[in-house]
Amino acid sequence: MGIRRFQFVALLFLVLTGRSMAIGVGDMTVSSYINQPLQADIAVLQPGGLLESEVIASLASPDDFDRLGLERHYSLNSLRFTPDFSRSSRAVIAVTTEDPVLEPYLSFLLELKWPEDRAQTALELALAYIDMGDKAGAAELLQTVLSSGDEAQREHAQSLLDGLE
Repeated sequence: MGIRRFQFVALLFLVLTGRSMAIGVGDMTVSSYINQPLQADIAVLQPGGLLESEVIASLASPDDFDRLGLERHYSLNSLRFTPDFSRSSRAVIAVTTEDPVLEPYLSFLLELKWPEDRAQTALELALAYIDMGDKAGAAELLQTVLSSGDEAQREHAQSLLDGLE
């Protein structure tokens, strides 16, 4: 079972939370053959000190496929994505299946999430708390944004805090 390198045919959908991208993906290296379970690695570029436990890789939602006009074949549901940053020379997203892949190529949409912007997540959660009427919970989250967010996030958090009073 030799390692072969080929054009990365997957389309990537990177979920960003309002800041510039801090992680990237490179080529996909496939080490399995047709009629075998898939074993492939997608290179992670510039993981920037992220831990593999902080990166969530998954098949994009059906809505994302539809929005981009792509077919989401049911067989893609068997794809498993596992971040592997254990190799010091190269961080990867391992792409595997348990069952053999019968098609000569796969086209899929990969979704990556990482805690690039925890302040933005706290801000969005605070908005949900406000909608639910939990002013105390929202205020606590907004204080987190004030201490760790960028300038625009801090301004937004302060205006929401002012509105809670």
